[in-house]
Amino acid sequence: MPKLVHAVAGAIALATISPFWLSTVAVELSGWQAGIIGVKTTIPYGFIVLIPALIATGGSGGSWPGPGPVASSTPSEHA
Repeated sequence: MPKLVHAVAGAIALATISPFWLSTVAVELSGWQAGIIGVKTTIPYGFIVLIPALIATGGSGGSWPGPGPVASSTPSEHA
């Protein structure tokens, strides 16, 4: 179940970030001042969807069983 939640929440996050980025690039390249203002004003409303999706993605990904963090490959100071 956590893998499904992780996949769905990750897809929602990606589907939210992509239009932010694409619309920003498009209006910045066009140089249309009203479009730039509109996009920059609208993006924060997307945070209502993006932030919970990122929280769900991180929370569900952190609950997967598996090996813990990989030990550092630097030599020990005690050697």
